Amino acid sequence: MLLYIASCDAGSMFDGILREDTNILAITASGPRENAYACYCGFDLSPSYYTCLGSLFSVKWMEDLDESALSKSSKQLSIFNDYREVRTNVTKSNIMMYGDFEIGSEKLSSFIGYHENSDEVSRRDLHEREIQYQLAHGKLSVPEFLKLSTELRQNNKGYESGETLQNKIENPDEISHRLCVQKHLLGGGKGEAGHQECIGDYGEPNYLKLNLSVFPCYRSILNQITESCFSLPKNPYVLDKIKIFANMCVVDNQIHQMICNIIIKSCSDVLDNIINVQ
Repeated sequence: MLLYIASCDAGSMFDGILREDTNILAITASGPRENAYACYCGFDLSPSYYTCLGSLFSVKWMEDLDESALSKSSKQLSIFNDYREVRTNVTKSNIMMYGDFEIGSEKLSSFIGYHENSDEVSRRDLHEREIQYQLAHGKLSVPEFLKLSTELRQNNKGYESGETLQNKIENPDEISHRLCVQKHLLGGGKGEAGHQECIGDYGEPNYLKLNLSVFPCYRSILNQITESCFSLPKNPYVLDKIKIFANMCVVDNQIHQMICNIIIKSCSDVLDNIINVQ
């Protein structure tokens, strides 16, 4: 099996988890704790639509395939050769490979097929504009930033002054009803004193290698957050904020019992069905 994963922190799905004897090879757009990039984003051309046509990794991969299709040798192109080409062209994140490396020597056409007639295929020569998704480190959540940006653009239609809105963007502490995960969940959840140095800080957690034994602990904490605080599936922007819990489970895979008790007490005053938590 050959997998291509285009997302931020994509390597976290396989690092320390996918063994070399599984007959599965995974290629990811980024490392375990690293942002990926988007491209072909027409924000300036169409302010009403906040969409991008693809990630830098996936677009470069498809463009490389288009170019390779013009070559007679493309049918013989190995997965490793394709990986090296894409990795060279994507400079904003680290393209990673996990799993059974023996698969890398196989022909890519064995997995995705091959068109004998490639006369209609040409390399796209489009101007590329890249944006970095900084959800974990940004001062504003995505919904807040997009809302204020829209108001700023439409200032001439009766919205607040541009200066006032710009100050809101630059001073996110003035935005009301902000929900801080650190305040609600991490006030007393770092366990023993020696654990904090190992797991790192909430804003910049250390990179600890995961293994399968940590997942029952980690899943228990995530389930408790959804049950007692807010729905994680409905608040995707918060996912980059909870890596610290994975570190806690690496250090002590029984710590979830204590953390879950803290979550229950800390979230007793949180409103039901809230969204856009950050």
